[in-house]
Amino acid sequence: MIIVEGMDNSGKTTLCNKLVELLPGHHIEKISETRRPTQEEYIKYFGESLMEGEDLRSIIRDRSSWVSELVYGDVLRGGSVLGKGHMELLKTYIHSRVFCIVYCNPPRETLLKNMGEQMDEVKEQVEVLCTQYDGVMQFIWGCIQSSPNPGVILLDYNWTDPNTDDKLSEFIDLYHTLIKENP
Repeated sequence: MIIVEGMDNSGKTTLCNKLVELLPGHHIEKISETRRPTQEEYIKYFGESLMEGEDLRSIIRDRSSWVSELVYGDVLRGGSVLGKGHMELLKTYIHSRVFCIVYCNPPRETLLKNMGEQMDEVKEQVEVLCTQYDGVMQFIWGCIQSSPNPGVILLDYNWTDPNTDDKLSEFIDLYHTLIKENP
């Protein structure tokens, strides 16, 4: 599975569409934002997917509800339903899965320029949200580095960088290697 994460208007959906073109047989799953999952639903999701060992290799997920909850819940909703105790469950999940996380992380001024009027609440909190995203991604990076599972890749993706195509090509190569080595 490839999870594409980042702030609103950071280029997630555009990148997902590009990845589907570059990775035949993959499809996009977009997380519904119609309602906020409960703490119990997050625990059930992690527990069931750990137990079932489901094969998620052909999925490109446009945002992950657990990363979004850790970021937006704290900043825009007065607190995340996921507490510090749930971080160990997340760490276990990361250590037991073969997947990639792409963090769409363009410059903050680019994010602000791309946001429309409907996103005033996000615009007002963009610095705090970006800092929160950076913190969650640092936690995930720490989990990856401490993992005995070599099956996780994190890519910090800035589509405004002139070397973006080269970085994406390297990522695709790493992803193919990861899939071959972890059947």
